[in-house]
Amino acid sequence: MAHTVAEHPSREGTAVVQRFREVLHDFKVRLRQQQVALRQKRENAALFRDLRGDKAGGAAAVTDTLLRERSSLVGANRAIDNILAQAAETREALLRQRSTLVTSAGTIGSMLARIPGASLVMDAIATRRLRNDRIVAVVIALCLVFVLWWMMPRRSGGAAVADAATGASIVESPAG
Repeated sequence: MAHTVAEHPSREGTAVVQRFREVLHDFKVRLRQQQVALRQKRENAALFRDLRGDKAGGAAAVTDTLLRERSSLVGANRAIDNILAQAAETREALLRQRSTLVTSAGTIGSMLARIPGASLVMDAIATRRLRNDRIVAVVIALCLVFVLWWMMPRRSGGAAVADAATGASIVESPAG
């Protein structure tokens, strides 16, 4: 038909040929989709053939598969039981540690109540520690400022000074 339209061009003929080409394209797309779907179904059938028992000895293969799955589930349950036992042991250890800390805090509190000067000593220790922490913080800050100052780029030849009135920069040459 395309040859006939090419020999005798007409508006209706070219429209019919164009419509046939569109229909052909749609059919090709559908064919590709069906081929892909068929290939996927064949692959799935091949993968699950053992489970359905389509091969010879299919019942034995299904039984073997189920036994393997059962053993893996038993292993997973055993691992979960071990993890739960470790969690219970950890919880018990934390509870023992908590009770020890609570008793220690009670003992220290009662000792501070019996000895009147002990709270003063504890306050003095806390004050001294706070002062030492502040000194260390100031030293670290000064070191950081020095490092930043040292790393600043140095200009050679002179310092640039901005003129306050005009906003232009003026380069001062070094004396010498």
